[in-house]
Amino acid sequence: MTRRIPFAAVTLAAIVGCAASPGPKPNAGAPPPATIADVDALLVRACFGCHTNEARRPWYGHLAPSSWTSAARDDLNFSDWPLYDQDRRREAMGAIAMTVQARTMPPADYTFFDHGAALADRERDALVRWASRQDLPTPPLPAS
Repeated sequence: MTRRIPFAAVTLAAIVGCAASPGPKPNAGAPPPATIADVDALLVRACFGCHTNEARRPWYGHLAPSSWTSAARDDLNFSDWPLYDQDRRREAMGAIAMTVQARTMPPADYTFFDHGAALADRERDALVRWASRQDLPTPPLPAS
């Protein structure tokens, strides 16, 4: 019996010690790499469904609360991007960065039904970095 107590204590200490020190994470502070092609694919997947002229509202887009905000294309329309002046583009890029970072875009009720439009944290970070650039990058244009 007395031999079991030290063995149990050592075993417990070893388990707790291993669990408490997961080790270093590779590139822990480095942002994930994102190419323009990566960001373009994110925009097409997560934004074009509502923010282009080609967008067709899916059946779940007619449900509240998504149906309450049907002015998505009025706020930002990637089909009209070539027509935006520099001020409008700068405003749109700021709105993209702000809403993606705040997790209000894409909306949760939309991604509940369309899981493909949901963004992972690294994808959000990539979109925010892209939209925060000072050179006003050009998003992909929808197919006409």
